[in-house]
Amino acid sequence: MKPNKSSIFLLFTIMMLLLASACGGSESDDAIMVDDGPPDAMDPVDPVDPTDPTDPALFNDFWYGYYFENPLTNPEDPTPGFVYLQIPEAGAFEGEMYFSFVGCDDTFDVGRVTGNANGANLAGTWSGTVDGTAVGGDYIGELNMADDLYEGTYTNANGKVEIECTQDDSIFVAPDGTWFLGKGDKNAALNIMVDAAANPLTASWDAPAGTFIYLYVVVDAACLEENLDLETCLMWSGNTQNSSFIYGEGSEVPAKPLIAGSTYLLSVAAVSDTGELVASSNLLFEF
Repeated sequence: MKPNKSSIFLLFTIMMLLLASACGGSESDDAIMVDDGPPDAMDPVDPVDPTDPTDPALFNDFWYGYYFENPLTNPEDPTPGFVYLQIPEAGAFEGEMYFSFVGCDDTFDVGRVTGNANGANLAGTWSGTVDGTAVGGDYIGELNMADDLYEGTYTNANGKVEIECTQDDSIFVAPDGTWFLGKGDKNAALNIMVDAAANPLTASWDAPAGTFIYLYVVVDAACLEENLDLETCLMWSGNTQNSSFIYGEGSEVPAKPLIAGSTYLLSVAAVSDTGELVASSNLLFEF
């Protein structure tokens, strides 16, 4: 199930009218910071030389982030969404773009991303459907070693696509956009905190000045590594105007039960009223 694309865009519009109160969000002083321990406790890695684009520790791993439709070429409803890639040191990479905030119906829509990695560069394609309409095109990017982020662009080969939900309501798939990806433990920007002992689980994060809305996803990390299938491995997703959530509350997408002893990824993106990224963080935590 997915919320209508217009729901997140409507929140942007509402928050423009509430500028004075939108930046603070809510806080959770009692939240417990999940200590993911030394690097080998959650996500085993070797020491990384950030100046060396051939260092294998920079590759052969999962990267998580968001794509953003271009607000200049799609001013009607520029919409972001979650994306992940499994990127080897060299050779084929694969992942998915999750159209969680796009659509007229309750289908689960994703775009499969495939291509080849060559050093710090990625080149490939993406393809999928939005409410039964085929979309897809080029997908390219490279590693920004200064920030330890993959950044890139994508295009829709069919250009801007209008999908009619009803006679009076349409959504638009942008002709192009941008994307970025960080590691699962890249948490400095928003400082995500999770209280896994709470029932239900709670999470909170820092609120950057100027933020209007937060997008979040909770993914079964081991499931994703094994299956590369977000529909199977997604536990919950949604958006909120606050800098916190209670697991399973306040979203049109129902949450799946978390399993004790499992490791999950929580990814949060802070987005401006114009649909642009303000900050993002990823946190791997054990439930």
